[in-house]
Amino acid sequence: MKTNNAVPMRAPRRAPLPDRETFYREFVTANEPVLFTGGADRMPARTKWTLDFFAGELGFRIERCTRRHHERAAEQLENSLRRWPEPANLLAPQRQRLDDMAERLPRALRTELSHARAELSRATGALRPGLLDGAYRRAKERLEALWRVAQLAHPNKPLERGYARVEDRAGKTLISAEAAKAAGRLRLIFRDGDVEATTGTPPVERPRRSAYLGGTGEQPKLL
Repeated sequence: MKTNNAVPMRAPRRAPLPDRETFYREFVTANEPVLFTGGADRMPARTKWTLDFFAGELGFRIERCTRRHHERAAEQLENSLRRWPEPANLLAPQRQRLDDMAERLPRALRTELSHARAELSRATGALRPGLLDGAYRRAKERLEALWRVAQLAHPNKPLERGYARVEDRAGKTLISAEAAKAAGRLRLIFRDGDVEATTGTPPVERPRRSAYLGGTGEQPKLL
């Protein structure tokens, strides 16, 4: 059976940073691992590096960098201004276009005015009294023809030729015998008036009996 003879590792102890002699005597000679703490507290930067220190040491560098950046920006601006066209050249196309439009505007207005006059002349010719009278007569003739057709289509027009129209009590025109029988009570409309009527079997008329002749002393003869 194999045994593990390895020495277990232990964490190094923590100790404050010693001087050189103490370091060699206690740790190097003893071959003992150690973790020193507080080493940064002895650095000069802990007390030396302040805002006033940086302002005094690096202030001139910041000023030089700022001045150099300003000079470069001014040079770039001047170069850009040199490449820009002159204001007169920059507005020259727009000025030329405006001049052309100012020259063409009167001609365009005169052209539009001549077209409007031509349209007005054509409209005035169409409104002459003779043309208006002709249009009025044609419209009147068409209206009279339509009125004659409407009169012929009127339901009372056949009454002038001796026909009659049959209606029910609600005023609905009946066009079949079956509808008249179903209505029962009818109204016959003639040219000169209307007559109430009913449908069904007419009543049987009985013959009238002769009156008895009294006071003569004779009886009526049967034969």
